[in-house]
Amino acid sequence: HRSRHEALRHLQESLSVRESALNSGVIEVELEDSDPRRAARTVNALCQHYLDSLATRGQKRASKTVEYVQGLLEEEFARFQENQDEVMRLQQENPELISPEGTATSLIEQMATLEVERVQLELAQRAFTEIVAALAAGDRRALAQIDSTLNVGVLVDPITSGLLAELARLDAQASSLGADLLEGHPMLAHNQAASADLLRRTREQLQSRLAGITARAGELANIQGEMRAELAAMPAGMRELAEARVELDLHRELVPYLIKSLQGAEITRSSAETLAELVDPAAPPDALAAPDFPRLAALGLLAGLGAGMFFTFTRAPLRARVHRAEELAQDLGLESVTVLAQLGTRQLVFQRARAGPVAESIRALRGTLRFAPDGSVRRSVGLTALHGDDSAGALAAELALAFSSEGRRTLLVEADLARPALGARFELADSPGLAEELEDGRVESRGLESRGLEERGAWHERVHAAKNGGPDVLLSGKTELVAGDLLARPSAERFSSEARARYDVVVFSLPPAETLAAVPGLARALDVVCLVHRARTRPRALVAATARALRTAGVRTLVGVLVEKRS
Repeated sequence: HRSRHEALRHLQESLSVRESALNSGVIEVELEDSDPRRAARTVNALCQHYLDSLATRGQKRASKTVEYVQGLLEEEFARFQENQDEVMRLQQENPELISPEGTATSLIEQMATLEVERVQLELAQRAFTEIVAALAAGDRRALAQIDSTLNVGVLVDPITSGLLAELARLDAQASSLGADLLEGHPMLAHNQAASADLLRRTREQLQSRLAGITARAGELANIQGEMRAELAAMPAGMRELAEARVELDLHRELVPYLIKSLQGAEITRSSAETLAELVDPAAPPDALAAPDFPRLAALGLLAGLGAGMFFTFTRAPLRARVHRAEELAQDLGLESVTVLAQLGTRQLVFQRARAGPVAESIRALRGTLRFAPDGSVRRSVGLTALHGDDSAGALAAELALAFSSEGRRTLLVEADLARPALGARFELADSPGLAEELEDGRVESRGLESRGLEERGAWHERVHAAKNGGPDVLLSGKTELVAGDLLARPSAERFSSEARARYDVVVFSLPPAETLAAVPGLARALDVVCLVHRARTRPRALVAATARALRTAGVRTLVGVLVEKRS
């Protein structure tokens, strides 16, 4: 289910490799996996792959050396046979040259010695080149070849031996510190920096040795060239015999050295096969370790008990709230209440569509509010909500549109001075309204008979005329006074009487019910007050207390409306 890159990263994060004890030589591999059988297969595969690659790498490196030395031996034996035959031929043809002169003998011995040294340098140069290349690639295991490579006397020098000993000490110190300190500790960082610096110095030392060997090989080539020139200046027969004797002496000194080197390379190749071994393969458990059913059952019971207690305490206040119309009617002390399925706060139902269940519910509420049980007509209607719910203002606008749709002269008054919203609903510009009139206190009641007479109050001049058969609207205006104090003035009652005298129906969008209960004058001036409540928003005890407060303030008739909460 993962890509190759994600799978490798997940494997690295889940895998841990550590030494069982300091310098124990025993490596423990651990893999975290939800499936123990898959974990065992993965760990065994990783270990086997490591052993195979380690052995293959050692055998390949040692095999190259073995093949190279074997090639030298085969060439040497071929030259030996050829030169031996050449010596015998020359001695038969020239009996007087059986014993060469002293100068030729000395030259033969020197050339044989230099050729042996050249072969030794060639082998050492090859080994140095492999080690330096491996170190440059980041393979520190190449340092182990210094003690096991051919011709140890050439490769090991006091400086290199000291560097290797210091590297071993730092590695042992890192293992000891890693068992007690966290990654990134200053002591660990210092150890790593010192080890990196020492490894760099070791590589530079080996490169310097390699350069010295290369330079010495060049010197030998020059000296051998000079000796061959001396040999070429000898008489023809003596020169040919000397060249053959050189090859024979070279064979006598070089072959034992090559055989010894070949034995060392064979030992190195054999040791690579047993460099490491898998001591204890990973095996999946015989018994089921998880899941622990008794513990899980106990934890499940505790979790279920906690969840049950949480929902019990959190849902208890919710159950104590008003959910149904019967509960609201009981709390308000009424026989029944009107239920509205939904109520918009921006778009009004009677503006976009006057048909449908919501419009019919508003028409039913219109009839309930318009006519009293004794058949008399109510002229002033107020709508309020608990704790400043926006449903009262929206329903007041709907009712004003419903009354005006009957052809009645309707005035919609925004008496919620603290939170004006009717201007946005009817797309009316801000203008002075009820607040300014109540501050002036110029409204005087003339009675119903003064409807057609000139009035001193100017509130009707602030009314926005009806649009498209809708109601007239008097906005709240602006004031710096407290809304409750302003509505408690006698001018509020006089305004209500004056508006009743001018219009068939006056619909008030009232402030919250707790504010209206503190204004007994305005509450008594209204024919009916409609308490609008959204389901599941307020406790029942608060609804009942608000109803009692409104009746104490002098509300003549209280009507309840339950607005079902929108999902």
